Amino acid sequence: MPRPEDRDRPLPFGQAPYDRHAERRADPDWYEHLARDPQARVLVVGDDVVATDGGRLRVLAPDQAVELLGVTAERLLLGADDAGPVAALSVPKVPADLNPRPVRSVVTGLDALHGSLLVHALGLANWHRTHQFCARCGRASQAEEAGHRRRCPACGAQHFPRTDPAVIMLITDGDDRALLGHSPQWAPGRFSTLAGFVEPGESLEDAVRREVAEETGVRVGPTTYAGSQPWPFPSSLMLGFSG
Repeated sequence: MPRPEDRDRPLPFGQAPYDRHAERRADPDWYEHLARDPQARVLVVGDDVVATDGGRLRVLAPDQAVELLGVTAERLLLGADDAGPVAALSVPKVPADLNPRPVRSVVTGLDALHGSLLVHALGLANWHRTHQFCARCGRASQAEEAGHRRRCPACGAQHFPRTDPAVIMLITDGDDRALLGHSPQWAPGRFSTLAGFVEPGESLEDAVRREVAEETGVRVGPTTYAGSQPWPFPSSLMLGFSG
């Protein structure tokens, strides 16, 4: 069973130590205002890669970022921390001189602030990359609200970033043995806790029981919620349970 002290331990990316400043997203000139702040920083993300400096995220000044990447890069307002405002630019390909690295190879080594900023930026970038057309009429949509909404100029439909709820669970028995899974594509000796997406009209607790039964045939009794964290690969919100 999970130890009591583990239940109070914050999950990675589960506590974002910055203000998202949602009230500033409606300002169409937000990037120009941000560029005038000498403390402003910009992250650069691509298709599941990020610009880095050693093992850390590389940050650029707003004007420098636009000069390097062009004015067509998708601009995303992330918010601000005690050091100043933070934005991200999303591009199809991160230039080689910015030392692009796969996000998965970087994200687990970041502190709470930079890890949270990165998954925020990546979640928005993935959504814009895959949802450029209106789901109602099929016409090209346009980004607005500092990258947190898209609008169709043809039919007026509004579209918001996709977040897919998924449960991940540590299932144990009376002898404190954990139920783990192994994918045929994985190397020998690699195992994982079980996880799966929540279906429409389904509670989180029922999703835990269904996924475990589908994958292992084991029937689960009572479950306990442990916590949540974003996991933008490409757009999941992981909701942890024990049972």
